[in-house]
Amino acid sequence: MYVAVCVLVTLSSDGIGLFLGSVTDPVNGTFFGAIYTCAMLVFAGFLVQFTHMPKVWGYISNISYLKYGLEGLFIAGYGYGRANLPCPEDIYCHFRSPRTITKELDMNLDNYWVDISVLSVFLVAVRIVGYCTLKRTLRKG
Repeated sequence: MYVAVCVLVTLSSDGIGLFLGSVTDPVNGTFFGAIYTCAMLVFAGFLVQFTHMPKVWGYISNISYLKYGLEGLFIAGYGYGRANLPCPEDIYCHFRSPRTITKELDMNLDNYWVDISVLSVFLVAVRIVGYCTLKRTLRKG
């Protein structure tokens, strides 16, 4: 489960790089790639949690493929009946239960196949767009 999400995110990122590399020169492609990655990281929930985002950002975050990758990785690690994490008895562990972590990050443990589906569709779409732009660029050159 974990590896499947990692492979889909990696291939999607590769497709985005293919697209940016075929429509821009190397200097601008590097710049636009970094800007795009930063935007996707912000909207994925890495830097700003979904509970702290304004509602408009919450809707925009649905276009971030990294959001679905993060959620898929989270579900692979903490979902499907994972037992409580080991914690010494003499200290307080707030995040011992996977349910507590899930509630804090505002994620749903039942969305794994939705995440895989969205990542797969995004992968196919990005690859098709990358192929078309690369073909157009090679014809012009």
